[in-house]
Amino acid sequence: MGCLVDGKVFLPKHEGINPTVVVNYQFFEGDYYFSLSFKDQRGVGVKSIHIGVLKINLEAGQVYVLNKNNHDNGNFTGGGGSYNLSNSYNFYTNTNNTGELTITRLDLSSSIISGTFWFDAVNEEGEIVEIREGRFDVTY
Repeated sequence: MGCLVDGKVFLPKHEGINPTVVVNYQFFEGDYYFSLSFKDQRGVGVKSIHIGVLKINLEAGQVYVLNKNNHDNGNFTGGGGSYNLSNSYNFYTNTNNTGELTITRLDLSSSIISGTFWFDAVNEEGEIVEIREGRFDVTY
């Protein structure tokens, strides 16, 4: 699991007691919810990547647009991505800064999900971060 953030390698790294990778794909109140977060917890500032697809039944071989701001407390149907630095600098996808999530494997019986992703995200100051060559292969 990992990606490039503005061309630099970003991998989950553990320090402390909090998990570095959290993945969920669940059916709740009539809808499917997918959430993938991973963090670099080393040093002073925690850096994290988050991808969420809400109210959509994922399928292997499909591409999902990441164009929602997942800061909207999950009040949307679709997908979004974010990059966060110590909860101070938050970058989100939106209709102008988008990306894609491709599901390459979804094994419901073994709870395995794999895929690739990329996205551009913007902060309140208009700065853009580029997330590229993202990949994951995890159990949920």
